[in-house]
Amino acid sequence: MTRAVGPDTRLSRMQNKPVMMLLMRGLSLLLLSGFLLASPIPVPDQPSHVSQLYLPMDLYTGEGLRIEKGSYNLELRFEKGHHSLVFLRGERIIAVVNGLPHQEEVSQKWVIPVVGTLFLRPTAIPIGTDEERHYSKTGQAQYEYEPRDWKATMRVFQSVDEGNKEIRFVLQKTGKLGEPTRNNFLLFLDKN
Repeated sequence: MTRAVGPDTRLSRMQNKPVMMLLMRGLSLLLLSGFLLASPIPVPDQPSHVSQLYLPMDLYTGEGLRIEKGSYNLELRFEKGHHSLVFLRGERIIAVVNGLPHQEEVSQKWVIPVVGTLFLRPTAIPIGTDEERHYSKTGQAQYEYEPRDWKATMRVFQSVDEGNKEIRFVLQKTGKLGEPTRNNFLLFLDKN
């Protein structure tokens, strides 16, 4: 069987070439868009928040790791879709506690404060030099005139039930639309 080669056949191949190119490009775009939609879209991690805490008692993590009574730097991190609370001494990590969703009906038992309300400062905002932080522009105490963004606070509660050995660190954050969200971080009075 011989194949006919002539001006008509070449012309039809040349006319089909742009159509084939368009089909190949369309197929490539379709495959690429399907791949992009199938792969998870990375959500940028939120800036961490920091504070200082004096812990008046020894506490234990769920894994039994002891956090001794004393001063700590706290860092609240938001990574991979969940919050974690990091206890630090200097640069050394002492413990990391993962956050749990807050349940309002359960929280009614935890009303005894262990420490006062902690202001969590975003790490994205610089704190200034020592001199700038200790200088009072008006003569008032710094907390009276210094503007604070109270979008993240931490409260620490103990249960009214004497048999309950849980200590709850309750994070309250204000979202972009002003809605509050809460997370709990559970620690314990004794090793489980």
